[in-house]
Amino acid sequence: MKWLVFLCCLWIVGCSSTNRPQEPTKILLISLDTVRQDRFGFSGAEVSQTPELDELATGASVYLNAFAPVPTTLASHTSMLTGLYPYEHGIRENGRVLNAAVPMIQEQLEGRAVAVVSGYPLASQFGLSRGFAAYLQPEGSERPANATVDLALEHLANSDFLWCHFYDPHAPHLQHPDFNRDLAYDSEIAFVDHHVSRLIKACKQHWGDSPHAIIVVGDHGEGLGDLGEQGHGILLGNATLHVPLLVWTSWEPGSRYERPVSIRRVADMIRDLSKGSFDGAKYTEDIVIAESMQPYLQFGWAPLMAAISQQEKMVRGKSFRLVMGRDEAPNSAPNGHPLRSKLENIPFEPARVQSELTLADIETLASLGYTANDAISPIGLEDRPDPYDQVPLIGQLDRASHLFANHHYAEALSEFESLAEQDPGNPSVLMRMAVCTSMLGHETLADERFHQAAALLPDSNDLRLYYGLHCARFSRWTQAIELLQGFRSREVALLALERAYDATGQSDQALIVAQQLASSQKTAQAATRWADMAERLGDQAQKAEALEMAWQWDPSGFDRHLDLGMVLMDQGRLNDAAGMLQQVPETDPFYAIACYRRAQIAAIRHEADLSIWLDRALQLASPNLRQTIENDPLLKQ
Repeated sequence: MKWLVFLCCLWIVGCSSTNRPQEPTKILLISLDTVRQDRFGFSGAEVSQTPELDELATGASVYLNAFAPVPTTLASHTSMLTGLYPYEHGIRENGRVLNAAVPMIQEQLEGRAVAVVSGYPLASQFGLSRGFAAYLQPEGSERPANATVDLALEHLANSDFLWCHFYDPHAPHLQHPDFNRDLAYDSEIAFVDHHVSRLIKACKQHWGDSPHAIIVVGDHGEGLGDLGEQGHGILLGNATLHVPLLVWTSWEPGSRYERPVSIRRVADMIRDLSKGSFDGAKYTEDIVIAESMQPYLQFGWAPLMAAISQQEKMVRGKSFRLVMGRDEAPNSAPNGHPLRSKLENIPFEPARVQSELTLADIETLASLGYTANDAISPIGLEDRPDPYDQVPLIGQLDRASHLFANHHYAEALSEFESLAEQDPGNPSVLMRMAVCTSMLGHETLADERFHQAAALLPDSNDLRLYYGLHCARFSRWTQAIELLQGFRSREVALLALERAYDATGQSDQALIVAQQLASSQKTAQAATRWADMAERLGDQAQKAEALEMAWQWDPSGFDRHLDLGMVLMDQGRLNDAAGMLQQVPETDPFYAIACYRRAQIAAIRHEADLSIWLDRALQLASPNLRQTIENDPLLKQ
């Protein structure tokens, strides 16, 4: 009998070992932005918007209580790729840059990692691209799911780890005709479900018998009015924290798990899957953590942190509140409660990370509903408003930020002035109110408002930048230079500095800035400004370099062929000069000069078509130019 038991054990071990892959696993990570758990049938939705993913889930491990560590895109994805909570990796909101010393899972994998991200908050400058052989981001603020899948399929053959991020369910929400729903939000999710299924089927077909795994996860949810929050990022309700999560593998069926799991464990799942191992239960925990530092960092309110178990949630803000049930009604939070004890042992002060955003970054994030303050006075909860008490202001803040980002300064100012009356300690409101006032031409009032904001943001680089631009706007050049000269990595500051140096007679500095702008912007317009500045200073070498850049960056729109051709002639670059002069159109008012200069080159090089260029120049020349041509010794030979 003992031998029989022993043989049975050997048989069981042998079977389980043969199920495990004997070669590296291909992995597809699908992250869905801004998706609530209650829209997915496999997560328990009464009305499912995701029939395709529901089908995948029938053979997958499904986590019924998966929670985002933070209800914002960048911070949540950073947790997924590092395995760390935000208070550990330092990214507490959008618009921050991950420290290069923080390791990410894609750096630890064998094979080629490719990312196709679809929303601006995950742009490469924020630090998640490290370790990916290709990091494909949208040119604008977002890319639709159909285009994201098409792009991913182009790179599938060269990917061992493929991460695809879908941004469609993020506001603003669109109604898709083929997926018409009562809510445009639901239409977006159904649209994504359809196109994600194309990607999943293609991956399964391409990888065939090779071991492969698919992870589908939401980064955070959307309020849709729950607890009074329409969007996300402020409160720690289930609507914005409870997300879908499933893991499908090609070698074994899955299970259902009700114990909580933090989606930061996605990094551990990827690591294990890459080695052909997956134990679904090991990633669950008794208590998981979530936070929202955005109320503090953006608005000067109290920050929030939550500890979540299978039955309860404790939220720490100005005080502790225990919430249970679907309505999340607050209850008393007794001392010694295990969730409270957990929260009391976690660092509550947010990292003070200075922003490296350009003004364009700030405006793009604001257009998506995000603002970012780079510095705020040290934390202290006593006098800070509780975010749950400020819920009536959230919609107005979103509205004002959207108007501000789209340069509707008069309408935005009206909203910000109203908000300042209701929330006078809000640094974001005061700073943007000052900027709007400046943009509308009210210099003195804007000065007063910038000083008010500085009292709340004494170390803010963003405020210093905005105030420097305000000074430049009103020709206070010396003050503008003092404020802006530390911002040479930001194009908007360089533009103002160029004008300021030029206006104060510091032409050499203006030329340096003009060159920096051209190198940064890589536009013909910027290169042309550099060329004009060089010409005024008599620097022909820089003028030639600048005009050549302008031509290379926009050959079809370039209209300085004559100017560049003449500079190249002076440098002795006759071949380049001839080619440039021949591109001067006949409609150009200075076409006769171009023909004359081209004739000079023909004479120097003894070209057969000298007479053609010379006759054309003489035919079109003004009397003064004709006399110059006729007296040119080079053409008399």
